[in-house]
Amino acid sequence: AIYFFNSWLPTLLGGRGLSGKEVVVISTSLQFGGIIGTFLAAPIVVRLAPFLTTGLLYLCAAVAMVVLGTGGSGFGFLICAVMAVGIFLIGAQSVLNASCANVYPPSMRGTGVGWGFGVGRAGSVLSPAIAGFLLAMHWSPAQLFLIAAVPTLIAAAGALVVLRLVRLRARSAAAAGEIAAA
Repeated sequence: AIYFFNSWLPTLLGGRGLSGKEVVVISTSLQFGGIIGTFLAAPIVVRLAPFLTTGLLYLCAAVAMVVLGTGGSGFGFLICAVMAVGIFLIGAQSVLNASCANVYPPSMRGTGVGWGFGVGRAGSVLSPAIAGFLLAMHWSPAQLFLIAAVPTLIAAAGALVVLRLVRLRARSAAAAGEIAAA
């Protein structure tokens, strides 16, 4: 979804009758929101599990996308809604990127993280291409913002599944340690 917003947001906003200056300001608010989201996510990650934080941030990003897709078209609203998407979506991605290494044992950490980034690069190609196809089929910007919430919700669910798996592995390791100590 990040690449969809980065690639198509200016075009979609331009179709709403906004001036070029307004489109630039609103589009910039996505990245500015990402900076804010990254800084806000850091203290939350310290208090909560990283993948719980990631899942919650992705869930909030999906809600922000729905608000963007169903809300108004005024300049102020669009700045706030797009910034909210940036805060939650880019904030979640920052936490995810920083947390993934801890999922893998040291012997395969580089490979695991590399594969994760590789899948992300596939998304960077597919997401804008799919959006372009849907635009060619005359989907509205509102519909595209709503459909962008779907992979974001899948990412939220995925983060929560990883959280569960990490917790199960930690319990198994603790139980194995207790048996070895006995």
